[in-house]
Amino acid sequence: KLAKSPNMSIEQAIPYLERSNRLHHLDVNNSYELGNSYARVAAQFRNVGASTQTDEYQKKAIWAYKEAISANPGYDEIYFNMATIHSQRKEFELAEENYKSAVFINPFSIDAVMGLGNIYLSLEKYGQARNVYRRASFVNPTNKDIWNNLGFVNTKLNLIDEAKECYQKALSIDPNFELAKMNLANLKGR
Repeated sequence: KLAKSPNMSIEQAIPYLERSNRLHHLDVNNSYELGNSYARVAAQFRNVGASTQTDEYQKKAIWAYKEAISANPGYDEIYFNMATIHSQRKEFELAEENYKSAVFINPFSIDAVMGLGNIYLSLEKYGQARNVYRRASFVNPTNKDIWNNLGFVNTKLNLIDEAKECYQKALSIDPNFELAKMNLANLKGR
């Protein structure tokens, strides 16, 4: 509760979370909230360019998330959060593994599906990214970002007609979606 209190900084709550974790390390909530707190502190350091402290708190967050998985391996958000940290650290294979676990546990988590697709984009695994975004478009057909990303992947795979359809679908959802407009305009020259 202290970690989420508006009257207390996350740094002040961490010692309580650490003590709680030491006392009950197999309670998923103790470890998960500790991991989230470390991740929030890491983000604060990352935002000010303090790379040493960012690295330290990201490693602590990963450790705490692994503790949480030991307590409850069926909690998709733990894998998602850990994958996000690995992605920030450019540890794309580990991020991929954890996003896959999150999607396996909860295939309806658009955040996890988009995270996995984005990792595939980073790794230039365009066929796999296409499969992920296509599946996501069935789960959430009104998500403009899914359609735009699917269009981008189709462009990379030289599936121009399919890419055009995807960008148009994104624009039908949000006519002011500038990225989709730009991507569609870039197709005109092809």
